[in-house]
Amino acid sequence: MNKKTTQKNIPEDWTEIRIASLGEMFAGLAGKNKEHFGKGAPFVTYMNVYSNSRINPAQYAYVHVQPEESQNELRYGDVLFTTSSETANEVGIASVFLEHPTTPVYLNSFCFGLRLKDHSIMSPHFAQYFFRAQGFRDQMTLIAQGATRYNLSKKYFLTTTLKIPMSSAEQNRIVAVLETWDKAIEKLAKKIELKKEIKKGLMQNLLTGKIRLPRFIGSWKKIRLGDVGRVLMCKRIFKFQTLESGDIPFYKIGTFGGAPDAYISDKTYTEYRQKYPFPRKGEILISAAGTVGRTVVYDGEPSYFQDSNIVWLSNDEQLVLNSFLFYAYKVVRWSTASGTIARLYNDLLRRIEINAPNLEEQRAISNLLDVADKEISQLEQKLALLKDQKNYLLNNLITGAIRTPETVSTKV
Repeated sequence: MNKKTTQKNIPEDWTEIRIASLGEMFAGLAGKNKEHFGKGAPFVTYMNVYSNSRINPAQYAYVHVQPEESQNELRYGDVLFTTSSETANEVGIASVFLEHPTTPVYLNSFCFGLRLKDHSIMSPHFAQYFFRAQGFRDQMTLIAQGATRYNLSKKYFLTTTLKIPMSSAEQNRIVAVLETWDKAIEKLAKKIELKKEIKKGLMQNLLTGKIRLPRFIGSWKKIRLGDVGRVLMCKRIFKFQTLESGDIPFYKIGTFGGAPDAYISDKTYTEYRQKYPFPRKGEILISAAGTVGRTVVYDGEPSYFQDSNIVWLSNDEQLVLNSFLFYAYKVVRWSTASGTIARLYNDLLRRIEINAPNLEEQRAISNLLDVADKEISQLEQKLALLKDQKNYLLNNLITGAIRTPETVSTKV
């Protein structure tokens, strides 16, 4: 395999350069040395590098740094990489240190840094995007070595060839475009968080009766969940009955509310649904193990759920509407059995009490909260679209597949 990979289809006015020519590598502190840890100077861990395109000072950990290790002190513009990971495509994920801290900050183990020696060749702001683009990630995947754990070879890393714009003006234009998307993403993300906080406060007030909707004046009453209906669960599915792909999604506690990673046959699903308890459309499924109290409204689509870990109430909606129950669960203080893994046993679930008004007010409250949820969902879809657009631009601007017009502002 040729380790010296290059990007393809790059404009002629870009330059080819090895990583070694961009700057010098430096290692993080040795994490196994106990004397390094304790109160002291902040340092960046591999998890910070992995999860952020730009290091957030609030996420620094702390380490006691010996004076002779001052060469590991981070400087503005240093590019930080993960050096080891369980999967090849996670090796080399980078962030760029764009802070000017008042106290020294250091790099921890499982990381290494690249100190750019000439910012006119590659600016730190351009590096922030370049080393996060898919093209570079693909190159790191190719040179990652290992069987069960992948590592970056210093030799192959430094000899990896990159192609970048020769013009610092073009680099700045690329940064300006991508920063425009980043600012829009950040602004929308903050708006979503604000909407969620407003909805959270609204729930706390509406679901406890502290705030009443117009025209509703009747008293509320406490309802034990055991009086709502029986606690039910699906018939147990054994591992040998599951498939990696198949007809019917099988949700376990780890995939509940997300994407399934196991399936069962349509024959088993049909038989078990007919013979054993199964949720009705609109009933609220509850996680009863691990993170207790996560809820999903059963949408009626063919799917199956892990026994005892995912339960529901057979609610006939004479006392409480499913739509109201869905929101009431979100303000319930779940009482769980002690142990290594939190568990919500059936008798504990039955004893939980909620406050509820009459059915008409329940419907009005749940409709109002549903409107808030839909607004948040629409904003989240818009945010996902912005992120997709940003990634598309990132991967095409960084490779030169899309060029920036010279009229783009280069203020960074």
